[in-house]
Amino acid sequence: MFLNAFIGIITSLKAYLFAKEKTQSKLASWIVAIIVLLNPIFIEQLHTFYVDALMSNLLLLLIIYNLELADDLNLSHLFYIGLISVLLINIKFTGFAVAGLIDLATFTYLMLKRRSYAVKYFIGGVFIIFFGVGVFGYSPYVVNLLNGRHIFFPLLGPDKLDIITSLIPEPMLQ
Repeated sequence: MFLNAFIGIITSLKAYLFAKEKTQSKLASWIVAIIVLLNPIFIEQLHTFYVDALMSNLLLLLIIYNLELADDLNLSHLFYIGLISVLLINIKFTGFAVAGLIDLATFTYLMLKRRSYAVKYFIGGVFIIFFGVGVFGYSPYVVNLLNGRHIFFPLLGPDKLDIITSLIPEPMLQ
């Protein structure tokens, strides 16, 4: 619960700084920051253990840091991209996929526009995957492979399990 609030506030402040740099308008920047902080999903999940708001805030941070990195290759940007990507890889399986798509889009842009940045970004990406999956994500990713299962078990693979149907309220099933 604390993490949801903490990341939400950080995301709001970073959105303010990013908007202020791009628009040079304090009013527009405050509006962006307030919208980011007071979005309905974040408010609803603030006092729960749901991770959707946390994941959306981390994805927004990842997008902002990737946009900043595209303008200026900075080691602090690479560090934050790595940290946020590792968190997304381990929060939810979809975080792994979406973070990968965002990072792939940034890498593609860098390959087309700033090739020297792309090499450093790629090397950073290899470390992100190693730490995100191999170290911090040992359980479940590596454990699944060691047990002969799909890396994304129980969601994918020949012995996948339906973990969603039992969570759906009965009126929605009819």
